[in-house]
Amino acid sequence: MAGWTPSLPADVEVVTDYETALETWCKKDLKVRFIVVNTLSNSLLMHLVNTNSLHEYFTTLSTLFEHCLLVASTELQHQLMKLRLKKGRDIHMHI
Repeated sequence: MAGWTPSLPADVEVVTDYETALETWCKKDLKVRFIVVNTLSNSLLMHLVNTNSLHEYFTTLSTLFEHCLLVASTELQHQLMKLRLKKGRDIHMHI
């Protein structure tokens, strides 16, 4: 299948602007991904192996942390429920 080639001057200008903007975006995305990769631990980097853009990094990490926060909050709630408050004691001592 043959690709479309711009023939009108307005079309050429739009395509040129798009290519320039895409190149700039790709460079910025690469820089930020480099910064993110250098600040994360190896255990977190393992989750980003199959991702290709910063958006995918963000989606993967946010999903991972949301799940971890849910697990951590559930575990803390379970631990608090196991504590028994002695008569006359303040609940703040347990927390």
